[in-house]
Amino acid sequence: MSTVTSTATIIVSTQEELNVAYKALTAGSGGTILLEAGDTFNIAFSDWNDTKTDASVTIRSYDVDNPATLTHLDLLGRENLTVEHVKFHASRDDLSTYQQMLEITNSENITIRNVELSSVANGAMGTTDTNIDIGVSLGTLRGSQNVVFDSN
Repeated sequence: MSTVTSTATIIVSTQEELNVAYKALTAGSGGTILLEAGDTFNIAFSDWNDTKTDASVTIRSYDVDNPATLTHLDLLGRENLTVEHVKFHASRDDLSTYQQMLEITNSENITIRNVELSSVANGAMGTTDTNIDIGVSLGTLRGSQNVVFDSN
């Protein structure tokens, strides 16, 4: 169950809670979302027509010594997001829809800081019998401004 503190910090333990918290904070005055370790999360938020400006939100692990795991980050038309102190880890099966760990499109003021990025692979492309069991693409950045990768 999510917990809201008086300083606009929301602690979440499920994907549904993350989605609700993000929507509430971006529509309000912003804040911080702390992800509890255990569940695997994904960040997939879109403003298709880029019709509003998001309040500043930081998403990070509740316990930086036991970071929460995310499979991917997919942003379209979003602003003012910092993701830090989490672990991105995925296999091709985890990313069947997204195909990449990070996809940032038409977004601005996005910071990815102090995260670990890893994937599961059984050799490089073309080295397995089926050429399917390979790592995943790190990501794509399109039409975006002020996207910062720091200490990853």
